[in-house]
This record gives sequence, structure tokens and C-alpha cells, in this order.
Amino acid sequence: MTVRLFKWARDRRKRNIPFISQPRHIAIPLPIELWDLVFLSLPNDELLKVALISRAWNQLSIPIYLRRHGLAAPYESLDIPCFILQALHLSSVTIDIRALRCTFPVYDVLRRMRSLRAVVAKSPNLTSLSVEWTYDLLKAQYGDTHKQYTYVSLLFDILRTVVDRNPVPVIVIANGAIARYKREEIPGSSSPHFMRRQSFIKRQSSGTFQFPLGVHDESIFSVNSVHRLEVRSIRTGGTGELACFTLILFPDGWLSLRPSERISAADIAEILPHLKLPFLYNLIVGKDVLDPLAVDGFRERHSQNITVEYEND
Repeated sequence: MTVRLFKWARDRRKRNIPFISQPRHIAIPLPIELWDLVFLSLPNDELLKVALISRAWNQLSIPIYLRRHGLAAPYESLDIPCFILQALHLSSVTIDIRALRCTFPVYDVLRRMRSLRAVVAKSPNLTSLSVEWTYDLLKAQYGDTHKQYTYVSLLFDILRTVVDRNPVPVIVIANGAIARYKREEIPGSSSPHFMRRQSFIKRQSSGTFQFPLGVHDESIFSVNSVHRLEVRSIRTGGTGELACFTLILFPDGWLSLRPSERISAADIAEILPHLKLPFLYNLIVGKDVLDPLAVDGFRERHSQNITVEYEND
């Protein structure tokens, strides 16, 4: 009985104590006018994370990130290191880029190439592209051969996106050769001709890879090396089919100006006055293909160290 009374008294004492509410930490909304000050105090990596939270924060954080790296609107022509591609990829605002040049380091190439593909896709007026890699993308690194298939898939997506913006012929220069294509002959990675990548991309005995640029083009024109890529639209001022064309260039140290199944001598003569190729040192000209004056004009637009060879047969 005593125990019950003691328990009753104790419980009653607790019930008689008035309830004292604990102070709460109430979150006060931060005025929009102060958001810029908060974002300006964030490091670069945090700015990119904040850009993923909401559209409003994205529109504030991405411009701050770009300004920190010396980029100011309008962003029509950009020459940037490839890590800035991630910010352009995350941007919720369509940036009107017309010309883009970027350089890739040795590391983290695959992720940044995906960002490049996204930036090209979301820039509807981008028709001039220049990309440089530290090493050959078609050469397996440390025995890993799977990345080459992914690299080529991304390259085709990028090329097809840019090429589709101009319904004009496509001129391709790679491995010292020149070829002409129709726009629809450049496949994307989702094309039925590209779905079986293992058979589409061939491995050579040297350990590097090669891939045909067009559909059913294995024996005619293949790309064996990818150190640099340039895509640009060129107007010749003529009235024929090549009055405007898209140039896809995988620069090499030499170029052979010979007609083939993929291009005629007349086409070469028409586009030659409008070509200027970087890193060109050796030029081979087929017999009776071009006017010597046209060849001299082409040579004058390049380094004086170019060696010109004329074939006899």
C-alpha cells in the first residue's frame, strides 16, 4: 500500500508541473537578394552541386562558375578546357554557342566526352567544332579495349548532330585521304549500321583501331587515328552542289589529292581554294588532276615547309 501511494504521489507531482515548451529553431527563408552572396562564397565544386537542386539555383550558380573561369555572356565562341563542359552540360539555360574549341587531358576523357556530346546537342546553332586529345583515342590504353568502342560511339553522335544542322554535302579528310558523303551517310550510334560495334570497329595488328566513317564503307574510307577533330561549315560562293559543305577533318601531316570512288577531280578542284589544314607538311597530287596554279595557291595558304609531290601514273 505504501508503495502504491508513493508511486501515485510521484506521478501526481509530475502531472502538476506546468508544461514548459522548448524553444524551436525556426528556419527563416533567405531573401533572394542574398542568394548571390551565398553562392559567391561557395567553391567551384559546390557550385556545380548546387546547380542540380533547382532551376532557380542553376541559373545563379552556373553564370558565377563561368565568370570565375573568365567566360562572360554572350558565349557565341568559346575556347575552353574540357572541364568547363560539365558546367555547360548542367546549365538549364540554352547557351547559344556557335563555335567551340576544347582540349582534353589524359584523364577522365570518357565522362567529359559525354558532356561534350550533351553540349553539342543543346546548342542548336553550333556548326564549328574543334577538339584536341592528348593521345590517340583509337589506341588501347593499358590493355583496355572497351573504351574505344564508346569513344567512337560518342564521336558519331557528335558528328551526326552537327552534320544534320546543314542539309549540304559532307567533305571528310582523314589519314591523308579526302572523300565526299551525303549527310545521311554519316550514321549516329543508334543507327542499325552501328549497333553491332564489335564488327563495325576493327582492331589492327598494331594495337590501334579503325572504323569506317560512312555506311558500308570499310574498303573505301576508314579512320585510323583520332588525335584531333575539326568540324566547320564552308561556303565556296559557287552555284553547284558544293556551294556550301560541311568539312569533317581529322588532321594529319599529309594529304593526297587524288580522285577516288568517293570524290571526283572536279569536286577536289572546287573545294581546294577554300581549304586550310593545320599540321600539313606533305602534299601528293595526282597526275593531270589539278591546275598547278590551284596547287600553288593551296600551298601559299599553308606553311612554306610543305613538300609537294606529283604522281607520274
